[in-house]
Amino acid sequence: QYIGAVVLLVAISYGVLATHVVRKKIVLKNVKLGLLYAVLAAVTFAIAAVNEKSLLGHMSIGSYSVYGIGGQFIMSVIAALIIQPKQLKLIMKNKRVVSWALSAGVLRGFGGACFIFAEVRSNNVGLVTVISNFKIIVVVFLGWWLLHERKFILRKVTSATLAIIGLSVMFWP
Repeated sequence: QYIGAVVLLVAISYGVLATHVVRKKIVLKNVKLGLLYAVLAAVTFAIAAVNEKSLLGHMSIGSYSVYGIGGQFIMSVIAALIIQPKQLKLIMKNKRVVSWALSAGVLRGFGGACFIFAEVRSNNVGLVTVISNFKIIVVVFLGWWLLHERKFILRKVTSATLAIIGLSVMFWP
């Protein structure tokens, strides 16, 4: 597990440092802030996944989905209202943005439901988490294709691949 953790940290560091040209203080500050949020997200997602697996041992998938996915929806609305209440009103008027946002929500919801089913069927939350992180590579390629994020593509693929390897080594039986 220690070896996997080291590989994962190297992969993340490489991915961040090899794809950013930092010349200004504000850019460096934003990179650090972005990393902080990413680490916080990783920790909270990890705690939530373990809690979710525990809860699924005590309740049905349907019941959990109402509370788990419903809780995510409520948190999203609260965050939007706190962070940018005026922007939320403007966005709601743009049908194209609303349809894309709803599409993203449906896709994330479907992915979340698949994750829940995988946790129940596999009975190994660590393994499910590692396999679900294959999305890193998919995101890199979709970013390249749809968002035209072509700068440093080889470095991004290398970083994503190393991250998957690191996670896999951490949970190797």
